[in-house]
Amino acid sequence: MRDKVKIETLKEWEADTQQYYAPGVLLRVHNGKGVLREVFGTLEGKTYLSLMMGTEPLFEFQGNEYFCPTCEKILRSGYGLGPEYHIQTDKINQKKETVPLQSAIKEIEPLLGLLPSGFYAVIDTVLHPTDGNGHIFWDVPAGMTDVDTTDWKGTCLYYFGNGEWGSSRPHFMVATEPKCQCNIERVEYYRKNPGSRAIAYYMDGYMTALLDGHHKTLAAALENRDINALVIIPAHLYWKGIPGTEGYTPALSAGELSFYFEDLNIGKKEVRKFSKENPWSTRVTEAEMYDIRKRVIKNNQAHELPVPADGIAERYPDVREQAYIDSMGVIPDELLEDILQKRMVYSDEEVQRLMIVLSGIHHKRAREMGEFFSRQPYLGETLYVVLKEMMKLPGDEELEAFFIERMVELEDEYPYIRDLILDYL
Repeated sequence: MRDKVKIETLKEWEADTQQYYAPGVLLRVHNGKGVLREVFGTLEGKTYLSLMMGTEPLFEFQGNEYFCPTCEKILRSGYGLGPEYHIQTDKINQKKETVPLQSAIKEIEPLLGLLPSGFYAVIDTVLHPTDGNGHIFWDVPAGMTDVDTTDWKGTCLYYFGNGEWGSSRPHFMVATEPKCQCNIERVEYYRKNPGSRAIAYYMDGYMTALLDGHHKTLAAALENRDINALVIIPAHLYWKGIPGTEGYTPALSAGELSFYFEDLNIGKKEVRKFSKENPWSTRVTEAEMYDIRKRVIKNNQAHELPVPADGIAERYPDVREQAYIDSMGVIPDELLEDILQKRMVYSDEEVQRLMIVLSGIHHKRAREMGEFFSRQPYLGETLYVVLKEMMKLPGDEELEAFFIERMVELEDEYPYIRDLILDYL
């Protein structure tokens, strides 16, 4: 008889500005069923990683080139999450403020028990209801018909250049249920009753697979909101440098979070055992990977959502904007005032980053700051970025008049700014 599944809490934390970007818990799953699992394999010389629920693929991306800034990325939903895996989540469907994290974790233990035995962080965060590349979460992709024509631009870590990468935090998502399961009555219910949590599984980079909460996530998207989410992050073994020494100690890495084994009261034998098992991902044969890809195509038949979703993704940060948002953190009003009053001088690069962030988060003072920067003697490249980011903000006649004014003043020196504004108008 198989031993009973056990979920052990090893550590709990609150959000802070140093180590933990969101509150969460570190769990250990004992005797996990391994139904919800990652598999990887090669097909025609390319490596793919898939999230599976039983025999059905939920999510797939191309593995080896995923973090290569100059390589094409491949990402797709498997849309394989059927009603047979529905888990009753009454507390998860209540407002986040009314259900403490530990109570929420307790309720999703049946889902956690489907994972392979191992270590997992679960963070209590918010996600954008998009893939970060211009598509709503429930539209990645649709209508595929051939195993050789399924490529879809993926969302990886952002590369700033010069060896600088963005963070490893979950921000975006892809659906795992087909659109045909969308119930408009449930969507409307969550539009009127916002604030509950979805459940997602962290894949890599910025990307998650949405496991539960498709209707509440679509409701949030229709209301231009982010969605509260519990995100399950598999933890991997690595050797972390000991500050002030040349030594290393075993630790767990869960995205951007890290934990020393010695702080978790886990002995060296357990470390060695865990490193050998590598339970979170399993290699499959080329034939098995081909079958997985065929199932992805089978599940990706074209369906339409019962509500119009055009333009929704444009209201949220894309990968580039999110990377800058993470790098800058909170932007205090005092900083903006210091810039406006010229008590602080911002370089061209700093101006570009700040405007990308302000427009990405739809900051209430983004337009004010953009107008100020556009009238300062910055380089043409910086002025171009400022104006382009302002074009992502809600428009009106006053804003159009402002663009026309700037075009007249800048077109002789910077004809590409003239072209940018003409395209906008």
